[in-house]
Amino acid sequence: MIKGAITILLLGFALVFGTYYLGGYADHDPTATGLEAKAALQEGMTWEEVIAAAGNPMRFQPVNLVKQKIDGEFVEVEQLGAKIPFQEDLIPGDIANGAFGYGFIFEYTFSHQAAFQVSFDGDGRATDISDIATMADLLDMRG
Repeated sequence: MIKGAITILLLGFALVFGTYYLGGYADHDPTATGLEAKAALQEGMTWEEVIAAAGNPMRFQPVNLVKQKIDGEFVEVEQLGAKIPFQEDLIPGDIANGAFGYGFIFEYTFSHQAAFQVSFDGDGRATDISDIATMADLLDMRG
């Protein structure tokens, strides 16, 4: 009975060890991957080029134009929409019909040290690449 339990425990350990080291997880560095992805991006790239260079973003956020009353006058201001999971198949049609006339944002989070967003204009061209605040900023750990 004890021999069987020890055998199962050793086999389980071997499986985890094999998966971790032989499966490539031991060498995976999400921070390095994220920093390489960010370095490959440039303003002016299309949203397709950004995805080709950095992969699919985790989240997508449209930019909307809304009217707000400021000092008694209604003024149009840009306002960020809700962050939603990224769905690549919806973007081309929405850009073509003007749904993102004021732009949109891709959010990438590889690790606390490598988290950034790419802002796009209404035509789907990158206008800004900037870091996203994370716990690493609070603890002054971002490289």
